[in-house]
Amino acid sequence: MVLALALVGCTASPPDPAEAAAPGLTPPADSEAADRSTDLDSELWTLVESHRESRDRPPLERVGSLDALAAGHSAAMLRSQQLSHDGSAERFERIRQSLSSLAAAENVAMACGHGPRTAQTLFEGWRESDGHRRNLEGDFDVSGISVASDGECAFATQLFGKTP
Repeated sequence: MVLALALVGCTASPPDPAEAAAPGLTPPADSEAADRSTDLDSELWTLVESHRESRDRPPLERVGSLDALAAGHSAAMLRSQQLSHDGSAERFERIRQSLSSLAAAENVAMACGHGPRTAQTLFEGWRESDGHRRNLEGDFDVSGISVASDGECAFATQLFGKTP
């Protein structure tokens, strides 16, 4: 069995033309994959919120439009099988415009071969990385999260915003 976890730094980059042409939610290929991804979304959200609470940080408000942006990026990473922040500048601009956000950030991660521990593995990768942990514990009040999985590999995106 091969186990893998990969993280990418939280820096903005120019938009990916393929993602810009088809933004938003790309549904998984089958209902089993959709259920798996929804379960992983919920598990990962719970882990993030528990971590924030343990650090005396206020809870994040989960925003559907940010979930959709995150889902589009997670699905794009799953399709390409590459972890990236491609298109983050465009996502940050959408967050700023739609929520009058004062700040935006993004965490992405990939985990392969972790089975039922996938959400925990994704979260631990973020928690153990200084830059990702800063976002988890940051002065943000809104967020969206999505995990796209094919059963073997899972790609996660969490977007953060700070509203006025």
